[in-house]
Amino acid sequence: MFSSRVLTAEDATQERLEGLVQRVEAALFAGGLPVAEPWDPRSGFTFLLELWSAERQRDVTSEQLSSELRRHWGITDSRVLAYLTGLGPDPLDGHLTLTRRAEADDRELVQAVLAKVFTDQRVHAGRERIMDAMAVSRIEHLRAVAVDVTSIALIGDKVHAFGTMAHSEGKHEIAIAAAGARLLLEEARTATEGLMNLLTNHEVGRLRLDADHHFQTACLEAFTARNRTTRLDDRLEASRGTFGPMPWWRVALKRDDCDHALASLDAQTLSIALRHDEGSTSMSLHLYDPSGAYFYTFSYTLTSVPDVFQLMLLGRAERVGIDFETEVDGERLRLGTLVPLLAEEIAEHLRVVATAALRQHLGFGDGFEDAVAVRAAVDEALLRPAAQRIWSRPSREYSRAVDVSDDPRRALRA
Repeated sequence: MFSSRVLTAEDATQERLEGLVQRVEAALFAGGLPVAEPWDPRSGFTFLLELWSAERQRDVTSEQLSSELRRHWGITDSRVLAYLTGLGPDPLDGHLTLTRRAEADDRELVQAVLAKVFTDQRVHAGRERIMDAMAVSRIEHLRAVAVDVTSIALIGDKVHAFGTMAHSEGKHEIAIAAAGARLLLEEARTATEGLMNLLTNHEVGRLRLDADHHFQTACLEAFTARNRTTRLDDRLEASRGTFGPMPWWRVALKRDDCDHALASLDAQTLSIALRHDEGSTSMSLHLYDPSGAYFYTFSYTLTSVPDVFQLMLLGRAERVGIDFETEVDGERLRLGTLVPLLAEEIAEHLRVVATAALRQHLGFGDGFEDAVAVRAAVDEALLRPAAQRIWSRPSREYSRAVDVSDDPRRALRA
């Protein structure tokens, strides 16, 4: 789809493409489904393919679906095929939620133990806080699963403590009921884990009990929504910033480096290294060619809100788009674009450091935070004057105008 001529035609303006994406997002959300992460376009394709595969199973067998995935979508990895053909069109069909499972249990004392724990104010507050962070309130089927995921995690230890106390006080019937409640919780946990295998990876990601992951998602959703507009930078120099929801760098090359750059683009041999001294508020990412032909450093500071957002975006996207440009006869020439992956240890370090810095900048502590409150804090932070200096790649129309040749090598030889 991304290589379609429809999306690269002359009249495929940025506004039309954004409108198309927004209509797809609206249709997904209206159907009670979470939209994909905008900073990872591949996840959007994967999510749509997951939905198609699950729905397609209403009409064809798993063998036919596997054949169609190979023929029409180019999916050849046996592990991916097994995953896609294992998705269910109605994953919640026949699933008993924890509440219904408890109601169906005919042991009154077991129900009483669970009711006592469920009505604990701290449990209730904790469950609401985590679910608000998950941002699944308007996605009904995920909300139902989220209730179970968070409830099982929060009340298991409390049921155990309640049973232990009852046993120590000689209330053996209540202790036995508490043991029954723990068994019921374990059955609910097993059923929920089985249900997860029928959900898409994107849906399961929404249900992760990871406070930092949900904080990052809420921050980046607000950041990318506000930072959609591209701005033109006329200077031919190394720059860093964003292109829509994607982290993007620009490398300005001297003529002597262009042949090495073209060779690196062809072979895709560029690497990215990280330098961050412990306790320092500055860090740098180094783009280098293994041959040592050229070396660029992109520096960031944790005291700058825009820089921290860009670091978090790099960590979550785990890749960065890089334009290579030079100047020929006073005209800017784009030699090509590369989108290298970041090493997992680098991406993880960026996520950890940026999350801690952004929690401090926005005034949040550790733990789960209401996604709505996080987005509001991000909007406020980005309105500050110091946060307005976010470079983005020039618009598509500008890039087309300065691409003076379909063959950069021919332009360089001119």
